Amino acid sequence: MPFPSGNRWGVSFPWGDVFTSGVSTNTPNGIVYATMPLFFGVFLRLTCFLKPLFANERFAKALQRQAERFLSGGPHADALNNERTEFWAEASNVQGQRIAGHMSGPNVYRLTVDTTLTIAQHCLENTVKTGYQTPSMLMGSDFFSKCPDVQTAYF
Repeated sequence: MPFPSGNRWGVSFPWGDVFTSGVSTNTPNGIVYATMPLFFGVFLRLTCFLKPLFANERFAKALQRQAERFLSGGPHADALNNERTEFWAEASNVQGQRIAGHMSGPNVYRLTVDTTLTIAQHCLENTVKTGYQTPSMLMGSDFFSKCPDVQTAYF
């Protein structure tokens, strides 16, 4: 996948944001990919055969303890301040027309906090339509391009 910093290998990832993007763009059946080292991608494919094991309560609890041990607390301050996150997307229609784009921004945790606070502030300062809305329906499709330290490009 062609990210701003170079091509990377990735796997499809069941991300809830894909559903909401389909609601706001009327483009259903989206797929999102997460980049990771090839070893982890192959490992994920192999875990499909281990699904019955994941259903075992003792195994699931042991796995949960390991996740808490290694992943709790989130990123360190250095990662929050210096790491970047990148997204790449491509969409096509039945006529075969395609558009692609990428986005680069601050660490994904920082990006999430910053954009959540911006949206909350927007809701406090403006009269907004009640009911379900995706972020782009509320803030506009160019919301990320207006965020500080975020670069977007379409091609």
